[in-house]
Amino acid sequence: MFFKRPSRAIFVAFVSCALALISSVGNAQVVENLPENVAPPTIESEVEDQTAPTSAETSPDNFIALRLKMRAGQAFRMTQTSQVKSVFVSPATIKRVAQKTESWSNDSVTTLLRVLDVQENGDYRVRVTYENVKNEPLTVINGVRSSPIASVGKLTNAMNRALRNQSLEMTLTPLGNVSDVRGLQTFWNAMNAAFGTAGLSPDEQRTAMTNVRNTFNETALRSMMEKSGMTFPGHAIRVGESWFADVKLRGALPFVVDVRRTLQNRDEQLLTIIENGDLTLADSQLTVPNAQSRFRVAIQGTYTGTTSLDAATGFARSTRLTQRYSGTVSAIRNSGASQTSSLFGRVYIKTTAEEVRYSE
Repeated sequence: MFFKRPSRAIFVAFVSCALALISSVGNAQVVENLPENVAPPTIESEVEDQTAPTSAETSPDNFIALRLKMRAGQAFRMTQTSQVKSVFVSPATIKRVAQKTESWSNDSVTTLLRVLDVQENGDYRVRVTYENVKNEPLTVINGVRSSPIASVGKLTNAMNRALRNQSLEMTLTPLGNVSDVRGLQTFWNAMNAAFGTAGLSPDEQRTAMTNVRNTFNETALRSMMEKSGMTFPGHAIRVGESWFADVKLRGALPFVVDVRRTLQNRDEQLLTIIENGDLTLADSQLTVPNAQSRFRVAIQGTYTGTTSLDAATGFARSTRLTQRYSGTVSAIRNSGASQTSSLFGRVYIKTTAEEVRYSE
């Protein structure tokens, strides 16, 4: 459904990792040698098996209108676990040998979506509450594990703590689109108050609030909810038929994802939808604040996934998603010299959801 990929970061997280490596990898502190057989926990094995179930189809020749069909008072708890791995290989220079940097991130987000009411036109007014957020970053440079930059870790931890139990309200259409977002100023004020008690310096608090406003504003929320989630076609379809979505992703890089969604299977309890698409860049030019270089980026990739929708309500019971990408990043320094590095990686996402009893 619409929450299966929270935050805009999943598609652009590897870009953020790469940019951080470009500007600050030389400042990392070596902690220990990382044995070759040691790697962060992975959900790859769970996500790689994206073969849809082969249960008996219910009237496959009959048309079905894919819609959200929720009731006032219903609540759904959704937990997404994601793993992002980026590998950034910079060539040797006069001052430095060739360097291979691997960045891992194991993250999870749990949200509670409660249907406050169903409007006369069929739209749903919902409240979304962030219950838990976890981040487990790891950087490996030429086989040696390094510690995260202290200032980055401090801000990340403060953001995670401040986000817990914060809520936003929005209106969803039966097709999964967002028509409005409410309570943003209250949300920002609550986050700012949480930062004030988190031991952040004034400069750190301003940085944290800039990140909050960039991530949690109406345009960004509407984009992440509609473009990163499951929106349905406006016409009825049969098993085996497809519809298309051009997903434009905001963030460090302007990605365009041409997604083909196909209703693969249908039974009394579940509707199975498979997704296939290509990741391309809308703009190859990139600037980084306070950097001494401009960057030209050429990255492309693939996107595959399977979603199981609850037949009764239309919400996503489970999602498995794989993204793979590769390309180059060329740094063009102000002096005119340039350096081209390679970047490749993968993103695995697993989402589970269940209906829960909820009371104020």
